[in-house]
Amino acid sequence: MSHYNLSLREIERSLTNYSLVHSITKGKLQFEYQYILVYLSIIKVIYHQEYYRVSNEDISYKELIDKTYLEDLQDEYWLQSYQLDGHCLKFLLRCCLSSKEEIQTFIDDNVENPQLKQQLHSHMNRSILKQICTWVNTFNTN
Repeated sequence: MSHYNLSLREIERSLTNYSLVHSITKGKLQFEYQYILVYLSIIKVIYHQEYYRVSNEDISYKELIDKTYLEDLQDEYWLQSYQLDGHCLKFLLRCCLSSKEEIQTFIDDNVENPQLKQQLHSHMNRSILKQICTWVNTFNTN
């Protein structure tokens, strides 16, 4: 959350969104998708239009990254291990917002290790954004 320098009220609202979905899923949301849940919980509070467009599947990966200021988001562990997009969240968003062919090409062009390719291809779940938005929208907290 420090990436966005949120006010206490924005943190409270974001955590409420997160907590409600965490409760709905009984805390069993796949670890990687918790990144997306946190992100969507925050952008629902501070970037309403972009959240709305994500929930309606009406935004591209690049536009979402640009409009929610994720270009510079980096994680050293992720960079050393995978070297894709600079951060797990950005890679997962790419997987969710790109066509299957686009993400397959992206992985094939950027990853040499066959086991890693297979593992990364398993993250191609385009419906997860829509599902998380549905859960977040279940309770109108904002």
